[in-house]
Amino acid sequence: MKCRGLGWIAWLALAQPGHAEDLLQLNLGASIRHDGKDGGELQQLAWRRSWQPEWLPSKRLSLQLDLSLSHWQLDGHSNWVPAITPVLRYTLADDWACQPYAEYGLGASLLSDLQVTEKRRFSTYFQFVNRLALGCRLDGRHELALEAMHYSNAYIDTPNPGIEFVTLRYGYVF
Repeated sequence: MKCRGLGWIAWLALAQPGHAEDLLQLNLGASIRHDGKDGGELQQLAWRRSWQPEWLPSKRLSLQLDLSLSHWQLDGHSNWVPAITPVLRYTLADDWACQPYAEYGLGASLLSDLQVTEKRRFSTYFQFVNRLALGCRLDGRHELALEAMHYSNAYIDTPNPGIEFVTLRYGYVF
């Protein structure tokens, strides 16, 4: 059942009519501290397919699909986190030199290690990822964004400590 859902997402990303483009993205960020010893960093490389299906109610809306690989370094612990995240983007203005946008995504990820820090252990390898970003597309090929990410298993099991990151994202349209 889960594989069928991912198949539909892939089909939507690759087979829909309308304008489509690909982006390569790099995210660099830091975790939001919940205690004095929980600081850390995130590096993420992602491929994004962006398209505007004809059935969307506005030309300012676009659908996107991120396939990413993140590396977390937290309190001496390392974690590799692949993820797939469908994203909805709203472009606020498309006739400016900087085209501002807001986007939200909800996806799925897998942790390589349940022990994220000395004091923080997740109960499941599977984690949902929520992403919220504000950004700007420059000259049609470059993007800069400030993004907040939250990883959690939505209480599929406990403990569910969750973790948040704030990142700066650069993207290149190819």
